[in-house]
Amino acid sequence: MEASSGEIDSAASGVVRWPVRVETGHYAHPVAPEVYDCVKFLLAREGSGTITGDWGERRFRMGDLMLVGSGLAIGGAPDGTATTSTIFADKDYVMDQVYWRYADVLQDRTAAETVMQRAFGTGAIMIRLNGPLAATFAARIDEIERAQTMREFHRMQAAFAEVLHLLGQLLPWSPAPSLRILTHGIAAMVARRTATRPVRSEVLQVRNAIQCDLAHRWLVAEMATTAHLSVRQLQRVFAESLGVSPITFLGLLRTKEMARMLRDTEMTVGEMSRAVGWRSRSHARSVFAMSTGMTPEGYRQMVRGRDHDA
Repeated sequence: MEASSGEIDSAASGVVRWPVRVETGHYAHPVAPEVYDCVKFLLAREGSGTITGDWGERRFRMGDLMLVGSGLAIGGAPDGTATTSTIFADKDYVMDQVYWRYADVLQDRTAAETVMQRAFGTGAIMIRLNGPLAATFAARIDEIERAQTMREFHRMQAAFAEVLHLLGQLLPWSPAPSLRILTHGIAAMVARRTATRPVRSEVLQVRNAIQCDLAHRWLVAEMATTAHLSVRQLQRVFAESLGVSPITFLGLLRTKEMARMLRDTEMTVGEMSRAVGWRSRSHARSVFAMSTGMTPEGYRQMVRGRDHDA
């Protein structure tokens, strides 16, 4: 369970925009599911109830720890009253920590995303902690919250590192050598300024529409119509939710899909550019190179070379 978007926004406005933030809430009523573009670690401090989300419904009680992946809805209802503390952690920041934990195996920072996906499985994990371990987690979460108040970044970072260390013992991630063959760090290039706020439903509508028909020559006006907003409103909600414009987001989705095609198919750059909706081969090469720092041909050679080495 998490506080409503209004409560989250209010709390966020009073703290420095760090990659990790804690919100403690006391609940006596159901909370509708909301989507966040960050990883969440939710500890039940008091009471019991039900947590709901894209994965279904799960019961929680005092001491339970829920891990929820980025982009998944989460809400819930207490049995009477309940208190929870939630760590909102920027997913790129978490991936960076996982990357350095397995730097001897992973060749790319976004390789850590695959490790996280394997660890999270369906996107959410419930861990039933014993009393002493629950108290340890609660103490580390309180330390992060105190660091927020005191504006002590490295104190926050140290406490969060301890949280990850404890989780590493509970969820032993064992990345296989095959994880060397992974995508280039495309997604990490997008600066999400407000990842610990809910992603607007209009943004999700546009994202889903684009993903269903990526080859379509999308215009901002069409995206706005899909979201039932004006162009100006659409620009604003994208900036608030993701920190980028709709066109930049569209380019990111196309670049990621083109990277997948370069890895998994024998399509030419021209064929791929048409498949993802770019107007020409030269335009596709230019945008791909700008996003990834290498040409499509260079990217294909890199991932195929790693495949051969593995």
